[in-house]
Amino acid sequence: MSTITATRDAVVTALNAASFFTSFTPSITAVAIYDIYFNLQQLTSPRVVVVPSKRLDEIITRASDQKIEVGIDVAVQIKYDAPTTTILDPYMGLAESICDFFKAKILTGATLGNGAVCLSVTWPHGPYLDKHMQDFRVFTSIVSLSFTVIK
Repeated sequence: MSTITATRDAVVTALNAASFFTSFTPSITAVAIYDIYFNLQQLTSPRVVVVPSKRLDEIITRASDQKIEVGIDVAVQIKYDAPTTTILDPYMGLAESICDFFKAKILTGATLGNGAVCLSVTWPHGPYLDKHMQDFRVFTSIVSLSFTVIK
């Protein structure tokens, strides 16, 4: 299994184990996919998707292990009829909780199941994507994570 896939899957496992989704009806679980934008018009239920964003770089030395930096995006998405605070606020809160969860991992130095260490947590598009709301009536909030893995 590649380092990117292993890191993506470790993020999915960590999110599902963290009990973020217990208050949502219908129930949500984080799933691994490859394209956040695929079929937004056909989105039928809220979802949390974990997507590899990019392999950032590799540092290879002959005397030590290889350090691989991996980018992972976590998106919270829900399709709605009208963008009311009652509908969207819980999902914005979920995105913030995911952000805080990984910031805590940075502070504590905690690793994921594959040994990945979180380096940074960002909101590359702001708290949500206006374009998705305008074009598809889909709330999308993307939290970008950067990890390092020693192999």
